[in-house]
This record gives sequence, C-alpha cells and structure tokens, in this order.
Amino acid sequence: MMAQCDEWGPWIEHKGDACPVPIGTVIHFHWKFRDDEEGDHVGRVSEFLANSSIWKATDAFKFRRYRIRKPRALQQLIDMVENLLAPIREREDA
Repeated sequence: MMAQCDEWGPWIEHKGDACPVPIGTVIHFHWKFRDDEEGDHVGRVSEFLANSSIWKATDAFKFRRYRIRKPRALQQLIDMVENLLAPIREREDA
C-alpha cells in the first residue's frame, strides 16, 4: 500500500525488454494479463524479479508502465535546499 507522503517520478512506458531499474529500487508498476485483468503493484525490485522473464512482454502477461519512488531523504534535501535559497535570492535582489 502506498503512503500518502510517497513521492513518485513520472510514469514510464515499459517497452518489453529486460528489467529497467536496479535491484533494490522501489517501483509502482501497472500490469495487464490477457484482455480481462489488469492491476497495480508496489514493491522493491529483488534479484529474482530483476532476472525474471516476466519483464519480457508476452501475449498473456505484460508490464505496461512503471514509476520509481523517490527516496524520502532525497525529497527532504530538495525541500531544504529550496527553502534555504529563497532568502538568498531576496537579498540579491535588494
């Protein structure tokens, strides 16, 4: 289940080739099974998943798209820098 505070990157269409992200990455992916079932899942890419053939598009099962969760610490650093730079810019304009 996704927490409200999770920050996600943009959706990336999966082209049907090998696992596109490093092991350990937390992804939210959308899949489709045949024409009658599809869904979403959030999980960490394991070595098993990274080396699995499920990334390869087949007629029955396809990873449609995915997005990568930004680490919370990274988002906190971005927010801190943005807040620190605001007063400096105001002083430069004065």
